[in-house]
Amino acid sequence: MGRHNDPADRGSRRAVVLTLVASALLVLGGVAVLRSAGDLRLHHAGQSSPTVRSTIGATEETSPPATSSSSAPPAPATSSPSAPPPSSHTGRPATSLTRARDDVARAVVSIVNAERARAGCAPVTVHVLLARAAQDHSDDMAARAYFSHTSPDGRTFAQRIRAAGWAGGALAENIAAGQADAVAVMRDWMGSAGHRATILNCAYRNIGVGYATGGPYGTYWTQAFGA
Repeated sequence: MGRHNDPADRGSRRAVVLTLVASALLVLGGVAVLRSAGDLRLHHAGQSSPTVRSTIGATEETSPPATSSSSAPPAPATSSPSAPPPSSHTGRPATSLTRARDDVARAVVSIVNAERARAGCAPVTVHVLLARAAQDHSDDMAARAYFSHTSPDGRTFAQRIRAAGWAGGALAENIAAGQADAVAVMRDWMGSAGHRATILNCAYRNIGVGYATGGPYGTYWTQAFGA
């Protein structure tokens, strides 16, 4: 994708995908310095129902980590220590909704890593904090019927991810809405040069995926990457 500001478009039959990338040094104190570019809209000739809306946005970057598509991939993410997942569960069995979301998230990560393998990058590993931030944002967009990297209360993507506890390096966030499944949303993201570049950036080591249903678009997707 290109590098863009958050779109406000929600027209049927078009897609807007948004990507944000921020450096840790630029987001300290809750401030993200972004440079913007234009929107990318993709038309889906196969959509026949006027109620089906698919949004793919654009890419915004501050200081993304250096890519090295022609060099050896970094050491596997499993070699760097990470905090164990917090035990927020109270012993209740996972609901069918939770299981379904987990299945969808795993499918997205699987496709991401297959694409990264083809590009010579190490796989990204799911990190509980990025997963929490991504799921919270998808839930919030669906519940409050908006589509943006910036929450209605004004929080940026970097502020949201930091608030979830992430203290790592550079950050990136992709969002999408209206795609029916993991294959569809990954096809849209990979079909845009900017988003593809983020997904295939070998410097990213961790990922979190959020998926929620409801709202005007029906489905809301979030990818959060961390270096």
